[in-house]
Amino acid sequence: QVSYAGITRDGALRAKITTQLGRTNDMVRIYYHLDYEALEDITYSRFALFQMAADRYGDNGFAQYAYGNSDGVTSDIATIDHRTTGYASPSDRGIELTGPNPWMMLYDNQRTGDSLPEHLANLVLVVRDYDVQLGSTRITTPHINLRRTFNGGWSQMSFELGIPYDPTTPVIPKGSTLKATVEYLVPPAFKNKYYGESDYLTALDEASFQSTDMAEFLATDNAYTVSTTVGTLLRTYPIQIQAEPYGTAAQFEMNGGLGYTPVTFTGLARPDGWSLERLQDGIWTRVDQSVEGNDYWQANYNPKTERFDLTFNIHNQEVHQYRLRH
Repeated sequence: QVSYAGITRDGALRAKITTQLGRTNDMVRIYYHLDYEALEDITYSRFALFQMAADRYGDNGFAQYAYGNSDGVTSDIATIDHRTTGYASPSDRGIELTGPNPWMMLYDNQRTGDSLPEHLANLVLVVRDYDVQLGSTRITTPHINLRRTFNGGWSQMSFELGIPYDPTTPVIPKGSTLKATVEYLVPPAFKNKYYGESDYLTALDEASFQSTDMAEFLATDNAYTVSTTVGTLLRTYPIQIQAEPYGTAAQFEMNGGLGYTPVTFTGLARPDGWSLERLQDGIWTRVDQSVEGNDYWQANYNPKTERFDLTFNIHNQEVHQYRLRH
């Protein structure tokens, strides 16, 4: 977990961005927590909370760009050889990303001649949480922008997580807050090139790898739910639980998930002696992923609370109960 924080040079915008990379056995999966606050009225010509395929970096040669949700594909378009940068038109800004588990995807990479074959992977971005307060208006439906990039001779499209766009009033009022959590994924593009041991990827049909089926599947099947009977759920993606300091510090039920899901227990009185257990056939069994001793969990000290945070990565699918005991 790494956090970046700052204020723009003109003192108009405060930003805090936290990135979290957990253990995986399937693909790269990173959570970004975005937290912005307008300290002054902001008149903008361009505004993006997050970008996938940056202006002077994206040169992969993705031939397709698509977006949708768990109900299906909203748009799937071939990239034209535009050889330009910027927005093609105002209609490419402030697009509503409606429906459950909204996602964006760049795929069908045509850059195949490099010594490091970048075409073996695609890119997927899933919006897990979006809560924007623009003045007195609250917006919980994500909005995106489509922006053209041109680097190294490759015409490509970029996705921006943005806000509603009205060219007549491009203003973010003072006091506005803009918060979101996105899940950034790098799925394999070809099943016959995938070398991992993920159970769900090895079972997935080969045709789903180089199509929007992959994005829809990842967005939908990793849309898990969590409920606690001991402790307080602070965040779902990834899971964070305010625990009791001693004894049975937390107990929760998780429904769904793909690969490994990070679970952080906060507020613990000590960093050692804890056991994460899973209920199987009516018996609590310790979750033991050790290779050499205690190498499958992480403890952090919080100097503000003078307590400890403990993080595990659980491999959960379907419905299971877990508890943390001392």
